[in-house]
Amino acid sequence: MLAELLHKVAMGLEQEKEPTKYYPRPSLAGPERCIRQMVYFRLNFPHKPLPGRAVMIFSDSSLCEDLTGDWIRKTAISLHSEQMKVKCTWEGYNFPLTGKIDGILQDMSGNEYLYEHKAISHFNFQEAEKGNISLDYLTQYAIYSRGLWQDALKIDKGIILIRNRNIAQFLEFSLRYDFNIDTLFVENMISSTEGMKPIKIEKEYPNIVENAFVKFRSVEKYANRGVIPKRQYEMDSWQCFAPNTLVRMANGTLKEIQKIKQGEKVIAIDGATKVIKVGKTGKTHQWKLIKPIGLLDTICTLDHEWLVGIWSSRQKYYNNETGWFSIKTINEIEKLLEKGKIVAVLIPVHKPSMALSPLSPEECSFLGYYVTEGCLTNWQKNRYYRVEFTLGIKEENIAEQILYLGKKLFNCEGKKKIREDCRNDQKGWKSLCISFHSVKIVDFIRTHIKGNKAINKELSPSIMGSSLESIKAFLKSAERGDGSYNKKQNCQILSTSSRKLCNQYQQLYWRLGIPAIAQYASKPSIRFSKYIAHQGYRVQYQGKKGYGLRFIKMGETTYILARIKEIQSKEENLDTWDLEVESISHIFATESGFAKNCNYCQYNQTCWEGYVEEFQALVEGIDLTEELETLCAYYLETNMHKKEMEKEEAKLKEQIKQILAEKGVREGMAGKYIITNKLIETSRLEKNLIPEDILLKATIPSFMERLTINLRKEEKKEKKKKEEKER
Repeated sequence: MLAELLHKVAMGLEQEKEPTKYYPRPSLAGPERCIRQMVYFRLNFPHKPLPGRAVMIFSDSSLCEDLTGDWIRKTAISLHSEQMKVKCTWEGYNFPLTGKIDGILQDMSGNEYLYEHKAISHFNFQEAEKGNISLDYLTQYAIYSRGLWQDALKIDKGIILIRNRNIAQFLEFSLRYDFNIDTLFVENMISSTEGMKPIKIEKEYPNIVENAFVKFRSVEKYANRGVIPKRQYEMDSWQCFAPNTLVRMANGTLKEIQKIKQGEKVIAIDGATKVIKVGKTGKTHQWKLIKPIGLLDTICTLDHEWLVGIWSSRQKYYNNETGWFSIKTINEIEKLLEKGKIVAVLIPVHKPSMALSPLSPEECSFLGYYVTEGCLTNWQKNRYYRVEFTLGIKEENIAEQILYLGKKLFNCEGKKKIREDCRNDQKGWKSLCISFHSVKIVDFIRTHIKGNKAINKELSPSIMGSSLESIKAFLKSAERGDGSYNKKQNCQILSTSSRKLCNQYQQLYWRLGIPAIAQYASKPSIRFSKYIAHQGYRVQYQGKKGYGLRFIKMGETTYILARIKEIQSKEENLDTWDLEVESISHIFATESGFAKNCNYCQYNQTCWEGYVEEFQALVEGIDLTEELETLCAYYLETNMHKKEMEKEEAKLKEQIKQILAEKGVREGMAGKYIITNKLIETSRLEKNLIPEDILLKATIPSFMERLTINLRKEEKKEKKKKEEKER
């Protein structure tokens, strides 16, 4: 009864408290403190409520401090000035660091020492026993020490007393702060279980207080700019997207996530934002395929988060009633869909930059014909010299229009001829070919359209940001080239082999207020014995009919809502990728909606500095026989076979290599097998040759979860007995 209630009571009482306000203070000053969280804190982002169990753990720490103070008062050492306010300043900084000390100790000789008390978990205590005291604790102490000096209390020595709140074990670190050179010296450590003999530490920390002021000034700069800094630490499991996931760039183009560079701008929910890091980790096997109606699919990891709109019924969604928007994980979205809720992703309609040079309708019309029917040819001296358009034999009207535009825009006479395909399986196939031998036209096209093959063509920002009149001209030409009209569905279709181009066509239609949908067309296949037909895509629309797509305006930005049809599981061994962006929302746009960066190192979520404590706070010693016994047995069995197979593989390799050496052979045949022994040149990093300061800069701290499964001790003994009996 009580076990169920107490954590809820603690959580409820915590939520009733007034939220803590940000100000520069010693408890936030340490270098291990996550600067990203500090920026969120400074910008008054709402706190995520602490779980009741965490509230109780923090309360235990405060109680430990009070209990330790009571025990100190029972000794010959006196403790005074508890919770005395101390202010520390630094020249050139217009803010102080203000906090309250735990107290000042006075021994029987009248000597005074600054006293700080820390109650920590058993795991962190084990680290401290090795002499690895937290830099945050040391920084906080140094700030208090300097503040006392500035208040004319010349106390340069002190202690940090660390208590293991699990087993009431103590560590005492003796410290000395030199006010003149801003350096903290950790001199020795005494453990309550090691015979009270001081253990020498002899570490020093220069510029410790000044560095704290620098950090607070950095927080202020980030907050004033409205951006967040990149993560301080790496984690092996925070990436979320499959390679080749298309991210929407601020200039209207799309880019594969693995090709994005630091400093490039992507679209966030609050506008364009800079990429501060592109992350990649190892392989992931389990994925989720999100399938929104009217958009192409996106693959992401199982627990990734998306910004979605939610409606209680289909009728409310199609009646344009207002839904509610929220950040939901894939698992949560699946549950909502199972309950019959309507869940829709959000896509921004591209807003052109006024800085772009405008393209005229006629220039866009020429580019529309090229993107569907043209290619660059005559490659010489590292460049193209000719533009060719290949049309159907009956498309004389289009040919005349292309020739007219070439003459008017570039003063270049084009050539028209009938071309017959000479390939064996295509003999007799005739086409109408238009060619321009003009470097000027080649350069114009390469400025505005990337890619020379149908599968990799994409539009430049200049086309994406053109006027509505120019966009109409571009799409009209493209529809004449690769478009068709479906009488049965009464809709216009524009086809392409380029995924990026399909997304860009769709964006251009959206800019015209047409809710065009993107679909997969023909599947990849091999045709005519050897010619490959790639994945096809198409954009189609039927007037203002949206096929499930809806326009919605929020602020100055127009968005498209696309209802999620289903989410499928997918198994494929792929690398995982994600972005860090400056936007405080940390929500950036992919081709299939706004994705939220994973919780790792997000404000009041799983920040690196809290991760270890949060992980160690997880329950231990729980009986999981029903849930996991069978899986563990299977895991150990497969692991055992894997090790045996690896040993066997190594033996077989050596035997094969030995026979090859005896025969003087490095390549040969054995029945249906080919054996090749290659000499491959490799390189490795020799750390001993790298200067220590450079090596430290290049070393990125990281942490990861490692799962181990072993037999319990009693089971091992029982297994050993059985094996001995069998012998």
